[in-house]
Amino acid sequence: MPYIEDWSLERKREIARDIVSNDFISYAALDEEKVVGFIGLKKQLVDGYMILDMMHVSAECRGKGIGRKLFEIGKQEAKKRGAKALYISACSSEETIAFYTAMGAKLTDSPIKEMADEEPFDLQMTCIV
Repeated sequence: MPYIEDWSLERKREIARDIVSNDFISYAALDEEKVVGFIGLKKQLVDGYMILDMMHVSAECRGKGIGRKLFEIGKQEAKKRGAKALYISACSSEETIAFYTAMGAKLTDSPIKEMADEEPFDLQMTCIV
């Protein structure tokens, strides 16, 4: 299914609170003073995986390498912290799956049960760091 960017202001604020909390390692891509992309990684490893919890690039900024750069930073953080791979519970949109596949992610044979149960339509993927 195609991805539709329809976050409410309250949802944006909720995500902002999460990614600046002590539970996350976060990076933002800025265009002047406007956030046009971000990545949020959970600090706590799960079974040797670093969870890529949130990643987004604004529609008008896609195709400019921002997502690729954020993803590479995520891989570097995971490696630095001793993770064997990034774990991604990816929404099932074609664009999302194509992006993560282009970054080297693959469907996992051993999904993290809690994550798969929480988002049953997501594809569970990993990317070796």
